[in-house]
Amino acid sequence: MSNKQMCIIFGNGFDVKVKNGAIVSLKYYNDLYNTEYIWEGKRFGDIFVTFRKIESDWIKVNTSELAKSGQIDCEFYETDMWYSASYIVGNGRSKDITINVDYLLCDKALLYTIKILNNSIQPVEIGDLAIPFPMNSSFAWGKNPTECVIRHSFVSGHNSYMFWTRCNGVGPYLVMTPVGNTKLEYFDMYIDDISGKRPQYRAYIHSAFQGQIAKQKGCKWRQPNTSIILAPNGLQGDSVSYTFKFQWAPDYEGVRKIIVKEGLIDIQVIPGMTVPENLYAMFYLKTKLPIHSVDPEFPFMTQLEYLGEKEQNLYLYKVKFSKLGENLITVRYGDNKWMILEFFVTEPIETLIEKRAAFITKCQHRDPQKWYNGLISEWNMETQVLLGPDNYDRIKGWRIYAVSCDDPGLSKPAFLAAKNVEYPVQKEVEALDYYIEHFVWGGLQRTNQEEYSYGIYGIPDWRVNRYSEDEGPCGKLHIWRIYDYPHVILLYFSMYKIAKNYPHIKTLLSAETYLERAYRTALALFTIPFETGEWSAYNTGLYNELVIEDLINEMYALGWQEKAYRLQRHWLKKVRFFINENPDIFGSEYPYDTTGFESTHAFAKYALMNSVKSIDEDLTGDEKNI
Repeated sequence: MSNKQMCIIFGNGFDVKVKNGAIVSLKYYNDLYNTEYIWEGKRFGDIFVTFRKIESDWIKVNTSELAKSGQIDCEFYETDMWYSASYIVGNGRSKDITINVDYLLCDKALLYTIKILNNSIQPVEIGDLAIPFPMNSSFAWGKNPTECVIRHSFVSGHNSYMFWTRCNGVGPYLVMTPVGNTKLEYFDMYIDDISGKRPQYRAYIHSAFQGQIAKQKGCKWRQPNTSIILAPNGLQGDSVSYTFKFQWAPDYEGVRKIIVKEGLIDIQVIPGMTVPENLYAMFYLKTKLPIHSVDPEFPFMTQLEYLGEKEQNLYLYKVKFSKLGENLITVRYGDNKWMILEFFVTEPIETLIEKRAAFITKCQHRDPQKWYNGLISEWNMETQVLLGPDNYDRIKGWRIYAVSCDDPGLSKPAFLAAKNVEYPVQKEVEALDYYIEHFVWGGLQRTNQEEYSYGIYGIPDWRVNRYSEDEGPCGKLHIWRIYDYPHVILLYFSMYKIAKNYPHIKTLLSAETYLERAYRTALALFTIPFETGEWSAYNTGLYNELVIEDLINEMYALGWQEKAYRLQRHWLKKVRFFINENPDIFGSEYPYDTTGFESTHAFAKYALMNSVKSIDEDLTGDEKNI
């Protein structure tokens, strides 16, 4: 045994550095990549405790602050690979509680244990016991995707767990599960002095104090917020301990196996936790522990059917809800353990789509005197204001772009157009034509009579850029933001299909004109941003760009062979990059970015249908350098 403020624990796949009571570095031993799981300059293992003696004021404790002030004793048992830190909390002669935090490597796992002892002769109530997770999820621009990790968390009583993956999805994954009766019941985000304005994730074993504050602020958390009372020192129940187990899993399936092995429940839900009231959902519970009950929150408005044990330890259920909104299903299992499935029930999908389309149509500016005439914009339900470039309401700073362009501004017309391909409504189609005629063509988008034809203006809006005194890429040539283009491509392609498929629906332009604009805008995506801003569209996934493959196929079907072939060359180059070259398939502006998820799916689907070799054969000679 030695008294050390800094030590290294390694083995069982772990390479861990502990300093002054907390883990400051955590890596996979002999990893393929040098991935650090702890945020630089931060500590894992510290806890927040809020406690009080009965009928006294609450006292808040942060072990990180105690460590800084020297109120800590550390011991390292090298032969057992066990590090222990002890904090004594209290003022003067009053030592109210002792907090122990232990780290132990054993059985291919890292055990993290928290123990709290009541030192006083009075009962002590623990109102909050929270663990911050300062994992290395700082997604700076240009950062290598293997340097940082993504948290996946499920906070649901005794079945809570977390795991962390690299941004490129390559294993192993770091998995955390509770041991014994340890559970999690609540989470929030907090900001400390070191991280500045960047919030950090914090999960609670007990949350009665913080949960009450959250409810007073309007939070509608629906799991129980508990506390625990420790008996006076020397009596049974004067202490409590909680343990979490960290292990490595090779992949997602490995995570599921660990969940079951550790006595938790592996869950899969189809189609998902958001369910229309006219559809069934199915879910399985896989566990080696006995399931005692599966209880819906509203039994008289829920059809829950047990379909049997489909394989060993896998139990299948079917459910249909009649009550809109939140619906909880409580699962009781094992030795007095519980977990909650939180479903959200909606109106039928068709109803939601129709209502959304009608609402978007209403939110259009119709004033020929305004430069943004035709803009389909945001509506603030609270202030009952239609936002626009003359009134951004509560949107401030550089984020005002959300009102008229970029993904937030351009996605609404794209959605409305795609909806009308399936369910055309004359009024909605007319609104889209009005938007194209007055806001897009010659405004947001350069016409075919201008230099850099079909280029699309980026943030903050097209008027600022078109009439800028800057003749370069920061002003009049601010047409390099690739995220803007796919929405407009989808808009035109959808209008083409409406005009083609529904002769009774009036459109301002012919089907061929819409298709030509979709094609030219798609070409512009791959050429103009790179020419004007050196931003290549080949290397980044984008919302709505999967429409390009449909556009190519449609042009081939129509006999537009040369145009289809030309656009396909660009599309294949992008597909090839993601399939064969890109180390960060989940990236966009950041190493892990939902902006590109649908593109990733489209590329993966293409890869299943076409080998990389066949793509290389399609991209022969100089075509690879398009």
